[in-house]
Amino acid sequence: KDFCDMWRIELNRLIRSKGLYLSLGIGMALAIWHFLKWDLPVYRMWEQVYDFSALGEKEIYIPTAYEMWMNNDVFSTPEYLFLLFIPILAVLPYAMTYHIDRTSGWMKNLNVRMERARYMRMKLIMIFLSGMVTVMIPLIVQFLMVACCFPLKHPQLIGGYTLVGVRNIWYVLFYTHPLIYTMLFVVLNGIYGGMMAVLSMFLAHATNKGILVGIMPFIYHLFLFSFLNLIGHAELSPMRFLNGETSCNYWIQYLTMLMITLLLIVITYRQGKECDVY
Repeated sequence: KDFCDMWRIELNRLIRSKGLYLSLGIGMALAIWHFLKWDLPVYRMWEQVYDFSALGEKEIYIPTAYEMWMNNDVFSTPEYLFLLFIPILAVLPYAMTYHIDRTSGWMKNLNVRMERARYMRMKLIMIFLSGMVTVMIPLIVQFLMVACCFPLKHPQLIGGYTLVGVRNIWYVLFYTHPLIYTMLFVVLNGIYGGMMAVLSMFLAHATNKGILVGIMPFIYHLFLFSFLNLIGHAELSPMRFLNGETSCNYWIQYLTMLMITLLLIVITYRQGKECDVY
């Protein structure tokens, strides 16, 4: 009963969190910005061209929703900012509650009511999913907005031009099953968001400074992007291989991301079980 009560309490904390709505607000603002600035003008232009071509002038190719949605646009400002701010979007909703539990004395009260291991499992699941969902929702909504304007048909190679580079490991998937390709990148972005949220939880064991717990995942993310650009390997940065239009990606990038995520979860779980909160 106590365990079920704790789930309800933690879910209520997430739902009532101002950070959740701030994070979703930022993500949705970027999604709408991209739709209004980059997608809608293209739709209106192609609508006019299509009306003209209907008179029998020539057959034209109308871009698909899979080509136009935000995560497949590497040059737009909203997509760049979204990929840049993923750690902030993931940490804001709920990840800081673990640090608050430790520093406020709330965890001492919980130790009387339930085993620390059960609390850590619950907290890890909640923090990971909160970071994952708040990153995924704006991407899903943005794709649905674009799908209202552009056809959901298979992309085509026009004049040898390819939106997704042939060195992309899912190159064939994009042109044969584009919806699966799209959902794959939504989930990959979500997993990275969950990883950033768990990283914040991991850092709570290293410092009592709340500002560091909240901002260090973003600093790590920004440093990784800057350093890899500096040494000429920008494609290894999450800001590049989490973009659906990536022209060059490898299995090792995603396997490394998954391994780091699992490692963070295991280490944080063990630290949480063994740390002294008194």
